[in-house]
Amino acid sequence: MNDNDKSKFAAILNATFAMNPKWSMPDELGIEMWWRCLERYSIEQVSKGFEAHLMDSERGSFQPMPSDIIRHIEGGNQATRQARADFAWRKVIDTVESVGTYDSVVFDDPAIHYAIQIVFGGWEPVGQMTDNERPFKRQDFLKAYIAFKPGLPYPKYLAGRLEREQSIADTRFHLRAIGDPDKCKSVQDGGGSNALKRIEATVGGVL
Repeated sequence: MNDNDKSKFAAILNATFAMNPKWSMPDELGIEMWWRCLERYSIEQVSKGFEAHLMDSERGSFQPMPSDIIRHIEGGNQATRQARADFAWRKVIDTVESVGTYDSVVFDDPAIHYAIQIVFGGWEPVGQMTDNERPFKRQDFLKAYIAFKPGLPYPKYLAGRLEREQSIADTRFHLRAIGDPDKCKSVQDGGGSNALKRIEATVGGVL
């Protein structure tokens, strides 16, 4: 989400908490905390997440917490998470085959950035993967993708060969958006330039 979505986000919160008179609508600070927890998702995903909570036969009668909405957005069962990870892997491979690793890229899913950095160490090595390596890299990618949770560090974009070569000459490089442009911008805004060191510190616990 971005700042343009804040009014709609507040309306979704108001509508949700109005569903049950026992629920307490968060104050201004509480709304800000909700926003921070869900900011990385699109407004459409957030809206569907709240709707899914209200329809949840087990937890829908309880006042929602950010973790409830995130659970519905990301998929609450292993089969759903596996399917999302498989789709993400195919997206990565399709991008390598159609775009290559010469340009820098930003995907519309932060978990893809996280998994690529964990498994490959960057964008260029994805294109250097051999056919023999692919099945093993795929399994590692799926595991890292599923392990990603909101709040974990990830690179704001994936640097390509052109950026590496041109950084010596201090010239501009081309950044390609892969997927929904607005979501790509949210991913880029949510990533960090110092994320790589923090990611390296988590590798041992993921793979």
